[in-house]
Amino acid sequence: MWVEPFITHSPMAMTAEAIIFAINSAIKLGRNAQRAYARNLTSRSITLPLPSFSGTANAFTAQRFFDDEDGQTGGSRYIEKMEKLADIHHRFKNGTGDAFPTDEELARYVEYYTLLYALLENERSTEFENGWNENRINADELVALLSIRQYTHDGVQHTTPLQMVAGTLVEIGIDYFNQVPGALNEQSATGRSLKHFLKGFDHLTFSDNAALRAQSATIIPNLFIAAAETLSTLSQDLTQDPKIQDFIQQAGQGIARDLFDRLQHIQDRDHQQEAVNWGKLLLRASISNAGRYVFSAPQTFLIRTKG
Repeated sequence: MWVEPFITHSPMAMTAEAIIFAINSAIKLGRNAQRAYARNLTSRSITLPLPSFSGTANAFTAQRFFDDEDGQTGGSRYIEKMEKLADIHHRFKNGTGDAFPTDEELARYVEYYTLLYALLENERSTEFENGWNENRINADELVALLSIRQYTHDGVQHTTPLQMVAGTLVEIGIDYFNQVPGALNEQSATGRSLKHFLKGFDHLTFSDNAALRAQSATIIPNLFIAAAETLSTLSQDLTQDPKIQDFIQQAGQGIARDLFDRLQHIQDRDHQQEAVNWGKLLLRASISNAGRYVFSAPQTFLIRTKG
C-alpha cells in the first residue's frame, strides 16, 4: 500500500526558497568556485573538490546524522532545506512495502550523508579555519547546491515549471547579482520580492497546459530577468511592502499564463521570441507603474498595520 511521501515544506514554497538560497550561497564564493558551483548544478555527478569521507557508511548512520539536532555535528537542519531528502529520510524510518525507499534512493541518502558529514568534520578542524579562502565551499553552500540538483537528478518527475528551470535561474542569478552584492539577500526587500515572484510560477502545473514543459525554459528565465532588472530601480520602501510583493507575484503569474497560451498557437520561433519580449515589456511596465501608483496614493499601500 502506497503512503503519501512526507515533505517538510510544501514544494511550492521550497523551490523558490531553494533558488534564492542557492544564488546567495554561490555569490559568497570566489569567481572560480562560482564557476565550479554552476557546472555542478546540472552535471550528472558532483565534481567539486570536497574532503574525503573516512570510515564506513550505510542508511542507518545517515539516519542518525540527519536525526541529530546538535548545532555543530548534527544534520537535521539540512533536512529542512531539501524536501526530497526529507522524504527519503522519513520513509526510511517509517515506510513499509512500496513506501520504503528504493535502492537508488538509499544510495543517494548515504551519498548526501557522506558529503555533508565530511564537510562538517573538515570545517571544525584548525587547518580548515586557518586555511579559509573564498574559493572553498562549505556545508551550507553544498546544501544550497544539492537543493537545486534534487530537481535535476534522482529521476525526479517535475511537477511545476519552476522546478524544471531551477538550475537555469540560479546560473542567471549568480551572473546578474554578482554585480550588486547583498541585493538578493533573503532579508533584503529585493530578495523577498523576487522569492514571492518565483512562488507564483509554482502555482502553474504542467497539467494546466500541454506545451508548458517546452515553453517554461524560455518564458520563466526571461520574466525572471525582467523582474530583477525592474525591481532594482524601485525603492526598498516600496518593494518591501507585502501588498506590492503580492501584486508582483500575480502580475508575473498572469503574464506567464498568457504567454503559455500564446505560444501554443505560434509555430515560428521569431514570432515566439516576439511574444516573450512582449511579456517582458508588459511585466516591466506593470512593476514600474505599480511603483508610480503607490507613490501617488501612499496612504493606501504603505501604512503598516499594528501587530
